[in-house]
Formats: sequence, structure tokens, C-alpha cells
Amino acid sequence: MILINSNKLINISSILFLLLPISIVLSKFFADLTVVILAISFFFFNKSFNLNNDKKFYNNIFFVLFFSLIAFSVISSLFSSNILISLKSSFLHYRFIFFSLSIGYLFTVNPEKNLKFFFYILLGMYIVFLIDGSYQFIFKKNILGYVTNPTTRVSSLFFDELVLGSYLSRLFPILFFLYFFLKIKINTYLIIYFLTHLYFVTFITGERLSFLMINIYYFLFPIYLIKTKLKRTAFVFSFISFFLIILSSSQSFNQRSSIKNITDQFTTFNYTICEETKVRVKSSEYLKNKFKQIPNCAPLITIFGVKVYNIYSVMHYNHYISAFEIFKDNILIGIGPKNYRYECNKEKYFFNEFSCSTHPHNYLLQILTETGLCGGIIFILIYISFLYLYFKEIVHLDNKNSLLKLVLLSSILVNFFPFFPSGNFFNNWNSILYTLPLGFLLGFYRFIKWK
Repeated sequence: MILINSNKLINISSILFLLLPISIVLSKFFADLTVVILAISFFFFNKSFNLNNDKKFYNNIFFVLFFSLIAFSVISSLFSSNILISLKSSFLHYRFIFFSLSIGYLFTVNPEKNLKFFFYILLGMYIVFLIDGSYQFIFKKNILGYVTNPTTRVSSLFFDELVLGSYLSRLFPILFFLYFFLKIKINTYLIIYFLTHLYFVTFITGERLSFLMINIYYFLFPIYLIKTKLKRTAFVFSFISFFLIILSSSQSFNQRSSIKNITDQFTTFNYTICEETKVRVKSSEYLKNKFKQIPNCAPLITIFGVKVYNIYSVMHYNHYISAFEIFKDNILIGIGPKNYRYECNKEKYFFNEFSCSTHPHNYLLQILTETGLCGGIIFILIYISFLYLYFKEIVHLDNKNSLLKLVLLSSILVNFFPFFPSGNFFNNWNSILYTLPLGFLLGFYRFIKWK
């Protein structure tokens, strides 16, 4: 009876796993329900299939560090000003740890069949997005007639949510990994067309970070595959030249992602924001003695005569100022997850209209602000641990297993890069996208040992 139930559980879990590329597009509720069911399933897998015999699967430094990070976020929540709201975000985040472990187990359940299904379902979603994204770019509406606001952005089936580029760029390493792991045979010209079309659609979404990420992957993955130093060097120079040409000629395709717009984000002095910040700082007892120079009114740095006023953009820069000031006042355990939106509205952190948001738009700053130095140190240790694994594998590039590990490790390192702007670390949708590669990596390690 236990065996029958276990087999049914595996079948249900496998179906939910295979539908993930679709569910995270069409239904947030179903996507999160999938995470919950798979997280719970792990405990049944552990009991029914005796995963305790393979303790390294979850008894390792990464599991311990991730578990500790969530533990500190729970502690921060308990000391926060909005305990229940914060606890809902922090404590329930444990499900993503067990979700990734469950994915790691399912990876080894009939991988030839299940992973091939996953690959073709994910590839199918990409093809839909490439067609619909291009259609929307040309006709200013998607195939269902939906018009984005502004019309210059491309969202496809995500409608109001401008995350198409994030989906395409963050799941690309998994698609790439499965293509080589499963030894899929596709015509070379079709692959070149697909990669070119994907590059174009990611660019026209207007999501600058997503476009940067896809460029990083397009740069790194061929280097892993190219065998000789001469060819690698030639590829590096060719790709950099291509990237610069694309940026310099991008104004006519998408102004938001053009090199002029990106440069302006860093270097344009915003007189209105400077004056607003100046008035608030000078009129506030909390703020007037806080800064040597009023933010937004003086350049941060001058490089070759070019004055840089912002980090990424005036919006990001002011989020970061508020987050850092909140962190300084709550340095040990932070303010608790999901509380940035409340704290940044307080007078001593609110400098101007861009000071406040739901989150600071940077993973490291969010962790420092909401879980304090304790959580921040653990986050950095997690990143360093993955970085160590990356460099450990990079010396074995000729080994196919090392190459596949590097693809997934690259995804994790790029997703968590401490100096990139980001979404909300505790957001369900974002969490699925950054824990899925981790689940695949765990599964691949287990597959190698099992094989």
C-alpha cells in the first residue's frame, strides 16, 4: 500500500514539476501551490525512499546556510513591528528549500523521460514568447489583443507584469543544461535562429537587467564549450565587439535599453529630485545632520570628466540610500522581511518620492536591511560557497559533467550577484526562478552519484 501511494505521489509530483514552465506564467496561485505540494512531497520521498542513505543530498553546507538564512529572517520577523505580516513572508519561505530538494529528487526519477518532457514544454513556452513578443513589438499588442502601458514595453502573456525578459533570461541556463544533458538533436541552423530571436526579444522587453543576464550567458556558455585558448580569445573579442555594436545601434529598436538611455540613467543630474531632497533634509530634525553632502545634489564620482550621479538610476539610488540608512539603525537583526515598505515611509528615511518601495531592489541590501548583519553574512557566505564550487569546476572544463555543473552554477551566481538590481528576495515568483536551478544542480549531483 505504501509503495502504491509512493508511486502515486511521484506521478503527481512529476506532473506538477513538468507543468512548472506553464504554471509560473499563467497562474501564480497554481505555481505557488506546486511549490507547496512539492515541498511537502520531499518529506514523503525522504521516508518512502530512504533518502537518509544519501545524507549529502541535504546534509551539506548549502542546505545549512540557506536554512540558517531563513531562520535569521524568522528571528527578525519576531522582533519586527509587523510580526504576522513579516512571519508570513519569512517562515513560509522554508518551502522553497524543500521545493529545491524535491526537484533534486525528481531529477533522478526516470530522467530520460521526465526531463525530456520538461525540456520540450519549456522550449514550447519560449517559442510562444518569441512569436508573441515579436508580434507585440510590431503591432503594439499581443496575440490576445492586450496592449501594455507603456506601449513601448513587451510583456506577451504576462500582460501587466513586465517580467517576460526575466522569464526568458533566468530559465535559459536550465534550457541550455537540459539540451546538453539529454543530448537533444536539433538542426544547427534552427539553434542559431532560436538564439538570435531570443536575444532580440529579450532586448525589446526593455528589461535591462534581463538583457545583461542573457548577454552574460551568451558570453560564458560558449567559452565553456570552446576547447582551445585561441578560439576562446577570438570569441571573447568578437562577442564584445558585437555587444558594443548592438548597444550603439539600439536607439532605433528600443530606447529604454539603448546605450544612451543607460548612460543617462547614471549621469543625468535631476534638478527636481535634488531640490526635493534638499528641502526634506533641511527641514527634518532627523535628516539635517545625517549627510555631509545632500544626496542627489552632488556627483558620486567623476570618471574621465564624466560625473556619475546615480547607481543604476535615480530610483534605484534613492532606494539604496533609504535601505542603507535603515540598516545602520537596525544593524544586528534588521527590521524583518516585508517591513521595508513600512520603514522607508518614516520621516528619517524618506528623502524624496523615490525613497520608498516594497523592497530595496537589491538582494544584498534587502537581506541586510530586513535580516541585519547576521543574515547578510550568511547570504555572502552562500555566494562565496557557490563561487568556490564554480572555480573548483572550471579547472575541469574538458569534463562534460563539470561543464553542465558550470551552467547551473553560473545561473545561481548571476541570479544572486550582490551588485545587480533585483526583485524582492522573498517574492514567490522570484523565489521559484532562483531555487529551480538549485534543485537541478542538487539533482545533477545526485544523478552522477546514483549513476
